[in-house]
Amino acid sequence: MLLTEYDEKKHMRTLYREGYEDGEKAGFDRGEQVGFDKGEQAGFDRGEQELLRRQVCKKLQRGKSAAAIAKELETDVAVIQEIIDELSFR
Repeated sequence: MLLTEYDEKKHMRTLYREGYEDGEKAGFDRGEQVGFDKGEQAGFDRGEQELLRRQVCKKLQRGKSAAAIAKELETDVAVIQEIIDELSFR
């Protein structure tokens, strides 16, 4: 390319467009990762709650009280009572 053929405006538009595309991709990738992390945490939390429900259900079948279950599972009695109430509606 000859120096006289250099078009500064065209060059700047190209740089801007490339920068914009790079920024857009970086933002998309970051958003995707944040979404994945949130989904992973939500799944983990849901799994913990489901495990607690199963444990409470098993202990109820053995005839244990809410207070005894809470003590064994090292959980607040109110949480256990809420799960018991939820299980009774099923």
